Amino acid sequence: MSNGPESQGLGKGPRHQIVPRVLVFAHSVEQESVLLLQGAPDKKIWPGLYNGIGGHIERGEDPLTAAQREFEEETGIALKLEAFRLAALINIDMGPADPGIMLFTFVAETVELETASSEEGVPEWHRVDRLGELPLVEDLPWLIPTVVDETPRGAVRFIRYSYGADGALKIEETPQSFA
Repeated sequence: MSNGPESQGLGKGPRHQIVPRVLVFAHSVEQESVLLLQGAPDKKIWPGLYNGIGGHIERGEDPLTAAQREFEEETGIALKLEAFRLAALINIDMGPADPGIMLFTFVAETVELETASSEEGVPEWHRVDRLGELPLVEDLPWLIPTVVDETPRGAVRFIRYSYGADGALKIEETPQSFA
């Protein structure tokens, strides 16, 4: 019986590999708003577009700790771990030539509204009912209401993103009952 990384079955053929990332949507119930980051104009991906707060999970971090760290780095708001709840696991299939992305998606309830910009961009509060007026990353018009408003506390959605030959995003969700 082997121990260590070899015992995890890695490197044994054409298995799907992923890059772990976190995404956080801070929600202010009183303001009926969600905190989004408008990407800096020189950002490598999604420059100028609004997205949730997040980034890579660093070696040695778990998804919750990474969500807390990324949130504070990009907004200036320090939240306790208890403020975060996992709302969705999104497997992003980038095709056979690239590793995929496993996106741990959190909702964080907060009353703190004052933010600070970072090199990643400018965090701004926006009313949920007005998100259609913003230049959003392509999945957010569906994802934000799904995880913020429609996912009960304690429930986790299982979602797969993939791209068609034409580059169009395809969203598939495993059916669940949230009774």
